Amino acid sequence: MSQFTCSIIKIKIWEGKNLMACDRGGTSDPYCIFGFVDNKGKFLKNQKFCTDVQKTKAIEKTLNPKWEVSKEFKIEGGEKYDFQIMVWDKDMVGDDFMGLVRIKQEDFIDGIEIEKWYELQPKSNKKKDKVSGSIRVSFFYQSKDLLIKEYTQKEDKKNKLRREKNRKRKLINNKDFFSKHIKEIQKGDDIDEILEAIEKLYLLSNTEEKANTIDFEQIENYSR
Repeated sequence: MSQFTCSIIKIKIWEGKNLMACDRGGTSDPYCIFGFVDNKGKFLKNQKFCTDVQKTKAIEKTLNPKWEVSKEFKIEGGEKYDFQIMVWDKDMVGDDFMGLVRIKQEDFIDGIEIEKWYELQPKSNKKKDKVSGSIRVSFFYQSKDLLIKEYTQKEDKKNKLRREKNRKRKLINNKDFFSKHIKEIQKGDDIDEILEAIEKLYLLSNTEEKANTIDFEQIENYSR
C-alpha cells in the first residue's frame, strides 16, 4: 500500500492491570488480539485494503501483564474504521474472553498521539460477560492528507538545502572574485565559515561577473 493512498495508525499496547482471574490458581495467561473492525465489531481479516489483525504473546500467570507491543496499521482510502483490542486468557482447551476496548474513529485526532487507560468492556450490553480491569494503550493517527503534507514539507526542505548548496558552489566557482579576496579570509576557518565569508564579500561587491571554476577540493584544503 502506498503512503499516499492510505492512512496510518501506530498502536502500542503497554500493559494491563487488575484483570479477571480465569484459572484455578487465581491468575490468567492474558494476550491481546487487535485490529480494525466493521460496524458490527467484527475484525477485518484478510482484507487487501488494510493491515491484518495482530496478536500479542500470552503473559503467563498474571493479572497485571506487560505486553509492550507496537504495531503499525495501514488502511486504504479515506474511510475510518473503529479499532478494537480484545483480551483473552490462553488455555489448553478453549480460550476465555476477558474483555475488550473499542477505540472509535472519532477518537482519532490527526497527527496527535494519545495515551490512556481503557476500562475493559463486555462484548455487548446484552451479554453479561464477566470482565474487570483495564489496559494502557497509546495510538498515533496520520491521515493520508497529513502524510502527503508532511512528505511535501520534507521535500521542500531538501530542495531548499539543495538550492542553498548550489548557490554556495556558484560563489566559490567565481575564481576571480575568490582570488581577489582570499587574503581577507582567516586560515583555520572551516568550510562553512569560508563559504559564509565569501558570500558576504560577494554580496558587498554586488558583482555578477562570470569566471572560470576552481576545484572544490582547493577550498576544503585551504580550510584545513
